[in-house]
Amino acid sequence: EFATGKTEFIDRLQFLFSESQINKMKQQIEVLPLHPVFYALMHGMTVGITINALFAFGEEVAWRGFLFGKLLQKGFFKMSFIIGFFWGLWHIPMALQGYNYSSNIIAGIFMTVFWYILLSPIISYIRLKSGSILATAIFVGTLNSTYRMPLILLKGGSEFHIGLTGFAGFIIL
Repeated sequence: EFATGKTEFIDRLQFLFSESQINKMKQQIEVLPLHPVFYALMHGMTVGITINALFAFGEEVAWRGFLFGKLLQKGFFKMSFIIGFFWGLWHIPMALQGYNYSSNIIAGIFMTVFWYILLSPIISYIRLKSGSILATAIFVGTLNSTYRMPLILLKGGSEFHIGLTGFAGFIIL
């Protein structure tokens, strides 16, 4: 179900902030002229192709730069699986902090690794067709800044069910 109000997504943050902080955020959002998704999209696209792409470039040098070149002879999907697996392991510290799956950190570790395995062929394909890790860095940077947008747009469900990092996203990937 789509969220109709501007502040419904704030309820998802109750475990991170006090009630007074949540109320203050809701008051600030209510006076915005546009729905928060428009701001999130503008921010995500701008930051995604600039700052986030710069940070993603550091990772992409290893994943789609070094490992891509070393593993491509194993075949596209095997290479993508191996890169995705190690990429997922790389992100376990974030999973342990509850970054994407705060309601169940242990399950979140497995979800994190699996998500990166599923995502890896798409990014490897971008690398293969563009011949550049710059293209993958821009894609990853933009993805990092926009993938949580369904949590703003959708009502109900948990991080395990909705969004690109939930089961719905797994099906899409």
